[in-house]
Parts: sequence; structure tokens; C-alpha cells
Amino acid sequence: MKPSMLVCGEIGVLSDGNQKQQSNIAVLVGGGFAVEVENAVVDTSNVEISTMEHMFPDKLEGGNKKSMMVEVKGLELPVGKKFAMSWKMGIKGVTMEGSHPYVPRDLILLDYVPVSLTQSTILGVYGISSLLVVSLVWILSGRSPKLMKIDRVLMCWWVFTGLTHMILEGYFVFSPQFYKDKTMCYFAEVWKEYSKGDSRYAARDAGVVAVEGLTAVLEGPASLLAAYAIATRKSYSYILQVAISLGQLYGTAVYFLTSYLEGDNFAASSEYYYAYYVFANSFWVVIPTIIVIRCWKKICAAVKVQEQRKAKAR
Repeated sequence: MKPSMLVCGEIGVLSDGNQKQQSNIAVLVGGGFAVEVENAVVDTSNVEISTMEHMFPDKLEGGNKKSMMVEVKGLELPVGKKFAMSWKMGIKGVTMEGSHPYVPRDLILLDYVPVSLTQSTILGVYGISSLLVVSLVWILSGRSPKLMKIDRVLMCWWVFTGLTHMILEGYFVFSPQFYKDKTMCYFAEVWKEYSKGDSRYAARDAGVVAVEGLTAVLEGPASLLAAYAIATRKSYSYILQVAISLGQLYGTAVYFLTSYLEGDNFAASSEYYYAYYVFANSFWVVIPTIIVIRCWKKICAAVKVQEQRKAKAR
């Protein structure tokens, strides 16, 4: 029976202050394995190498350390002789604590590329483009004398939210590795920045991806259809607006509740938490709620008029 050997060593990185930091790395033990017994090379063609990682608490420095055990199987060595053993070890995708700005700090993001655009640039482009879209819809809808101001405002909202769902959120859904982008793609930069308020986006949380996927694919086109229905005064306009708004409220509720149930600790700071996570998403709570109430009243009033007409006809 051929013996096996375990070789154990700590994996760590020293910071500028000579303090040991936790690191999350993928270690690959590959070729180049060699053994010398008193300067004579030993045949290692039948040797098998496997690795195991282990986390253990550091009582002296605090926190956790990572150790690597390398198991060598099938190695035959003569008894009583000195030997030297070496192999090549590659480290893939180093993600040390502090190499990305997100919380939790032990979140592993292999090959993460930091945000290139400034926060003011990202928010400025989004704000200006949104203002242009809203202004264009407002001007075009003003050409119809049959549309009231509230209808025009709703059209602006539905076009804005529809394009946001389809373009911005659609990019997130179909770009699972946006945090690796090196091309300064604006949409990738948006989600890198927003992930500071909710790191579940960078981590590709299943619940977030599911909610955003349904929003981008279903609610996005439906929102544009709602704007068209208002402009052309379609009979299904109010029902469609209620359906989309309820979908938005449901998605937002799931979004907030899943975060709460998982500890609600995904923001890099309280500023990002309230600015991105709370304030930015509050629009999809307040406005859909107002639309549902308005459409509910309109539908009830229409049904009441219809019933009165039927009563008179009798």
C-alpha cells in the first residue's frame, strides 16, 4: 500500500502595518512536483496531489486565518534518508479584505475591477438622461388636447420607469460579471456603485436576480404599453396600471423583506444605505401606491356609472 503525506501551511498577506489580513483565495496545486532524496531525483509519475482549505481562529491576533493542506498520495521514499520536496502552486483571483468596497468584507469577488467613474458622473448622467426622457414625453403628450395634465405626468412616469426596468435593470440581469468590467461601460459602473448600498447585486443574490429579471422582462415593456394606453385612451388603461403598480410594490416588498431576513447588512456605510437602498427605491413604493389608489377610484366610479345606466334601462 502506497503511503500518503499531509503538508500544512498558513496562507496570509501582510499589510503595510505588518498586520495579518484575512484573504479569500483559490489555490491551485499543479505540475512541477519534484522530490530529491540525497540529491537523487525520485520518480513521481504516480503521485497524486490534492488540496484542502481550513479556517481556524487566531486567538492572539483575532479574526480567522486560512490554512492549506496538501495531500500527497503514492509517494515512495526510502527509510532513513533525507529528502526535499517541491511543487508549483498558483493563486487564482485574489480577493483580500479591503480590495473591494462592499459589505460583508469576506464577500468573494474574483477579478473585481474598481469603479472608474466618479459618483457625481454616474448620478449626473442618470439624472440628465432621465430628465431628457421625461421632458420629451411631456412635450409630445402636450400635442394631444384630450390629455389632462395628470395623464401626461403618468405617461412621463411610465416611460421613465419602463426604460429604467428594461435598460438599466435588464443589463444587470444579463451581465452576471459586471464587477469585472474594465471597459468603463456606464451600466456596469452604475451597478458597481449601487452595490455599495446593497452588495447583493455584486454577489448575484438569487432573490435579487429573480425580482430584477421579472421586472426587466415583464414590467418594463408593460410600462411602455401603459404609456401608450393612456395616450390613446384605451379601455384597459386603468387595469393595466393597477397590475404593473402591484407588481412593482410586490417586487419592492420582496426586495426589502429578503434583505431584512438576511440581516440587512449589505451597505458599505449608512450614507449609501439611506441614499441608494432606501431613497432610490422609495419612488417605486410611493408612486405605484398613488397610482393604485387613483386607478381603483376610477374603476369603481366607472362600474358605478355602468350599474346606474343598467338600472335606468330597466
